[in-house]
Amino acid sequence: MVQVDTLAHGGGCPEPFFHSIDITDAMTQWTEFDFTWCRGAEAVKNAIGPMLRRFPFEVRRVHPDGGGEFMNGAVLSLFAANFPEVEVFRSRPSRPNDNCRVEQKNGSILRAWLGKTHLDDRSLEPAPHELARCLSLYHNLFVPCKKLLSKTPGDKLHTSYKHVYDKPKTPLERCRESGLCDAGRIAELENLRDKINVIRLVAKIKSLVKTVVDNANNARGAAGLAPQPSPPASVSRLLTNAAPS
Repeated sequence: MVQVDTLAHGGGCPEPFFHSIDITDAMTQWTEFDFTWCRGAEAVKNAIGPMLRRFPFEVRRVHPDGGGEFMNGAVLSLFAANFPEVEVFRSRPSRPNDNCRVEQKNGSILRAWLGKTHLDDRSLEPAPHELARCLSLYHNLFVPCKKLLSKTPGDKLHTSYKHVYDKPKTPLERCRESGLCDAGRIAELENLRDKINVIRLVAKIKSLVKTVVDNANNARGAAGLAPQPSPPASVSRLLTNAAPS
């Protein structure tokens, strides 16, 4: 089952601005990203189809929240016409934990790289789309992630908890072990991983983030608004260490 969500990149300002779409598989943690200008039904519909086809296995269940960008005739007709085998279930109102996996990726990946930068300049395209594709490749093929195995109270008052996680693995490794993917598709992805220079990939992500953030800050400065902060220090250190000499 994949979970679907959108994330506003408006910095607290009124629309229109860019939104990112995040589709995450709860079992393997495979995640696909893309950006849309606003979150209208047609924009979301046009993005979701190609994103689902990039998954290394056949998606059977889609779990969006109850937002109007998903629960509308245009998006539902996309599933009926092009993905008739897919079942669509929405989250309960005001229950973000129903889609906890995709919510985690919104924070740990998209917010970590872009912060709360106000992306309201449509001329930034196609940089956001290229950034989304690079982030998907990087995190699916190269970045290990953990899965929670158990959560137990650490004391009688339940003021603390003990968390037990499995061994960190990349989403690609989890896909191979899950048995969900065709062996040929896994071999194709592993071959792609081996051909990619991860140092150059991260450097490209750094360049795209800088392009998007700097242009957004310039636009805000021209409008008399305060510039947004640079990516978090943890990401900056990662990019600095990974940049090729």
